[in-house]
Amino acid sequence: MTEGEAGCTVAVIGAGAVRWLHANVDAGIKPSTFVARARYGDYLADHLAASAAHSADSLERIHARVTAVDHVGRRVALHLDTGETLVADAAVVASGTAPGVAWAPADLQTSDRFVANPWLPGALDNLPDADVLLVGTGLTAIDGLRPITARVWKRLSAGDKQEFLRIDARTWDAHRYRMAPITAERLAVLRESGRLCQHTSEVVTAEDTGDAVRVLLSDGTVMTVGAVVNCTGPVGDATADPFLRGLLACGLARAGEVGLGLETADDGRVLGATGRRAPLWTLGALRRGSLWESTAMPEIRSQAPT
Repeated sequence: MTEGEAGCTVAVIGAGAVRWLHANVDAGIKPSTFVARARYGDYLADHLAASAAHSADSLERIHARVTAVDHVGRRVALHLDTGETLVADAAVVASGTAPGVAWAPADLQTSDRFVANPWLPGALDNLPDADVLLVGTGLTAIDGLRPITARVWKRLSAGDKQEFLRIDARTWDAHRYRMAPITAERLAVLRESGRLCQHTSEVVTAEDTGDAVRVLLSDGTVMTVGAVVNCTGPVGDATADPFLRGLLACGLARAGEVGLGLETADDGRVLGATGRRAPLWTLGALRRGSLWESTAMPEIRSQAPT
C-alpha cells in the first residue's frame, strides 16, 4: 500500500483512486483522510475488472504458480506448476517478498499456534479466545525524507548500507510509516485499559504446550499465550522464495546489493549474473537493494509505467 500497515492518506494514492472513492465510498473524503487498505484494494479490483472487460481479446488470466523461467532468444519461457509453458516477449515479477521468520525459534515455526504470514486470506480467522502475542511493531511518525531516499541510498557504500541494515533499519521503518489517527486512538484506548501491553525485547524461546505457547522474552518476561502472530514485516533476502531462488540459480537474476531483493537497472529490468538482460522486469519490494524506499504506493506507481 502506501503510508502504513493500516492504510494511507488520500493525497498519495492518485486522482483516479480519489474519484473512485468519492463515487463508491464517501463523497466527503478529503486529501488528509486515511483510507483502509481494503478500500484501496477494492478500487484496484474494480479498475482491473474494467480494464479486463475492454481487453477481453488480449487478456487471459491464469491461476498457476511459475516454477521456473528460461531465457529463449529474445523471449522468456515460463514453466507453470500445471505442466504448461508460456512463452512471452516480456515478463514482470510482481511477487513482492515473503515475511521474515528467522527470528522465531524452530519450535515456534512448526507450531499450529504460530501465524507466520498474517496477510494471507483467513490467516487470523481462527485465533483462539485468549491472549495473543504480536511480534514486531512499526508506524507512527512523519515521513519527510521519502522523495530523496533513493538518491541517498544509491550514494552509500556497500559497507554503509550493511551498517544501516544492522543498526538502524528497524528504527527507520518505525519512523517511516504513519498510522491512521483513528487506529492510534484505538491503540491508546487498548493501552489505557490494560488490554494491550508492549515489551521492548526479543523472543528467546517458545514452547508449544498443546493448549498454549509459552514464550520467554529477552527482558526475562515469560508469557503464556494462545497464539503468536508474526508482525515483523517481509524479509529482503530473495533466496527465501523458491521461485526467486531459481532465478538466481539459473543466472537470470542476481541478488540485490546487501542482499535486498534483486539487482535492477534504472528502469526496473532484472540484471543477470553475467550482465545479460533477459526481458524480465520487477518493481516494488524486490527493488529495495537498488532504491531502498520501494514499497509504498507512490514509488510503485511511478515504477509501473517504466
